[in-house]
Amino acid sequence: MSKLFSSLNMGDLHLAHRVVVLSPSDYAAVSSLGGLIVSEPIATCEAIETWRQTTDNVHEQGGLIVSHLTHPAGADSSFATTVDARGIDAVIAEYAASAQRARLAGFDGIELDATSGSLPDQFLRDCRNKRPDRYGGSIDNRIHFLSEVIEALTEVWSSTRVGVRLSPYGRCGDDPSELFTAVLGALSDQEIAYVHIVRPIPDLDTARRFRAAFPDAILSSGDYTLESALVCIESRLPDAIGFNSVFPNLSLARR
Repeated sequence: MSKLFSSLNMGDLHLAHRVVVLSPSDYAAVSSLGGLIVSEPIATCEAIETWRQTTDNVHEQGGLIVSHLTHPAGADSSFATTVDARGIDAVIAEYAASAQRARLAGFDGIELDATSGSLPDQFLRDCRNKRPDRYGGSIDNRIHFLSEVIEALTEVWSSTRVGVRLSPYGRCGDDPSELFTAVLGALSDQEIAYVHIVRPIPDLDTARRFRAAFPDAILSSGDYTLESALVCIESRLPDAIGFNSVFPNLSLARR
């Protein structure tokens, strides 16, 4: 049997297999015993009860579900440069409030969106972040915002139930290998449950650097077929594979 169908611990998220489903249209239908789903974001407090029904349905099937956290300020491409310190504190508090909504809705954990176009990614990229203060300039400085958001989230959730979604290969600024090796090292120091890297890493040397920087669980997603997922998981560079829908003949593929 392929490693894709073996168990995996991502912090306190104990998976029976390594197939992760991303934002499905029918959560109950794709739930599986010991399987993980990453949801869409919870937009408002009013949505908590609706999401509670979804998480209950997933749990009834023996599955796990984490909430994807985003922030609308990411739509403003200049936000990371123009927001003042008070605004940064307010945004971090809003992330914490979103994390609390996820707890109330019955999720098993949270996944922070730090992909291209998100607010954390704006702070990371030298082409977006032109700040002269402690949040801008060097790579270490540009990581501060992401680290502080994680600190706020781990006041609501254990760090072992927090993941971060990254897309290193946005076409902007720094060498992604150098920047995201540093980012992954910082996230490892914060002892989060897992990192979700969108799109496969294009070369083996970079994949090995990323693995060395973040030795805990790595989820990879991006147009995988069953065949490519089976090959990729055997490399031991990602630990789990994310799909936008469950691929056909899952039960057959286990054999």
